[in-house]
Amino acid sequence: MRFPKYQWMQEEPINDSCGFCDVLYKTQNSESDAFQVMLDTNTITDNKFTSNPFDLITSDDFSFKLTFPKKTQLQLYIQTKIYIIEWNTTPLSSSTDITELDNVYYVKIGYNGADTSSGRKTKFLSFLNDIIDVNHGTISSLSTDTFTISDIPESSYLNNSYGFINSESTTAVSGNIGNNFYWNYNKINYALIGSTLQIRYQFEETLNNSQLTLLKFYYNSVSSTFGLNITINDGVYTPIVYTPTIGLEGVIEIEYIPALTGTHTIELSLIDTEDIKSGFSLERILIQELILLSNLEIEDCYGNITSFEYDQEDLQDILDNIVDNVLRVKLIDNYPEVFRFIITDSAENTLTSRWYKVADKDDCTNGKLYSVKWTNGCNLGEIDYSVLPFTNELLLSGVLLKSDTDLIDSVENITASGKRISIYKNTQSIYEFRMHPYLSDTFETILEGIFAHDTVTIDGIEYNTTDKVQVSELDLGVYTGRVDLYKDGTNLITKNCC
Repeated sequence: MRFPKYQWMQEEPINDSCGFCDVLYKTQNSESDAFQVMLDTNTITDNKFTSNPFDLITSDDFSFKLTFPKKTQLQLYIQTKIYIIEWNTTPLSSSTDITELDNVYYVKIGYNGADTSSGRKTKFLSFLNDIIDVNHGTISSLSTDTFTISDIPESSYLNNSYGFINSESTTAVSGNIGNNFYWNYNKINYALIGSTLQIRYQFEETLNNSQLTLLKFYYNSVSSTFGLNITINDGVYTPIVYTPTIGLEGVIEIEYIPALTGTHTIELSLIDTEDIKSGFSLERILIQELILLSNLEIEDCYGNITSFEYDQEDLQDILDNIVDNVLRVKLIDNYPEVFRFIITDSAENTLTSRWYKVADKDDCTNGKLYSVKWTNGCNLGEIDYSVLPFTNELLLSGVLLKSDTDLIDSVENITASGKRISIYKNTQSIYEFRMHPYLSDTFETILEGIFAHDTVTIDGIEYNTTDKVQVSELDLGVYTGRVDLYKDGTNLITKNCC
């Protein structure tokens, strides 16, 4: 975890400046202070489908039996070729039809009502001899009910989700199911070649109890008419079903809190209402746990570390409010005179803030201090203010100087008598805010970003700028900065009356 830039809360800067240490002052907390922290994630799986997700054939001589009554589909992956095999039953036909598209063979084995079990096995063996053996140099045979593909190449895979075959020799069972989904070119692709309307890709994943789990499904689609149901089943409680909207491409994001630790079945069921029969693919499945805050402590200048009360959001509140892993933390307790925060997350990582001093801007003990507050109407960098609204505040050492009034726009004319007159004039008061010495890291992570926000007040008066903060080096690692500001409410428009 880490602090996003351009808010008041930051980590301790690295001080390489021979003893110089800038001081940031804060007003005492009135139970309105907040900051944001960028949370880490723990990746459970990041499947980009660079390898086949189905069952690896681990025997050199692959043997199996056909299932009768007939089952719908079998997928074989041998070297670079893919065979999607079904029985030719729509309409019933005794011929074997093969359509080759790139590296995919769509195969319908001859099957009709007059075929005997022996006849169907003979036709399947003919397909193995004529296509598989020719393409891959294997030797296929049939002994009683058992087929054997001898010398099948290494890294051959099987998707037998419908139980098209049985009694197969050794395979490494993946737990993944693809009904009318097949793997090709680093994607899981939808293709319906038979009469079945079941279209699903299913896999298993171990998830942890009460952990906020983020699931992302990256996809491409030729149509926005596809429907999709995503079901998460822990095997004990009622499965949870999500029904996201499908576009032409994008990422489906799901936030899920497991009720128990163990294997969860995750199923994507596609609904092809327009009978398109292809054109939807999964490109990546990313599952991460969001590592949440577990403890907030405060340390004073004497080294005393105590727990600090903050707004304890429950998991549902986090789901409703979190944006891009940035979490808002609202502070409740009062600060000691000098303090820093120590934050611990659920993975036992710690994040320590820089030191702050509590001060009153009207007390001259610390020199002239200005109350600078800033917020934004939408996101700035990693912080989305529209979803997580709060106002930052620091007491900054510096000086605010009045500059020349800025002539924003004007129209002039010369009368017939030669007199030069102003027809229209738009002016606004300008101030220069000069910040006293701070470390380079303080400028980079906080001060330069303050004036990029659309709402900035100094001692309660709003200012805005179209310029950047200009930074000058005073000494090694020590800088000062200045910025020109337009004072709100000082714009004046004058024009001649007709």
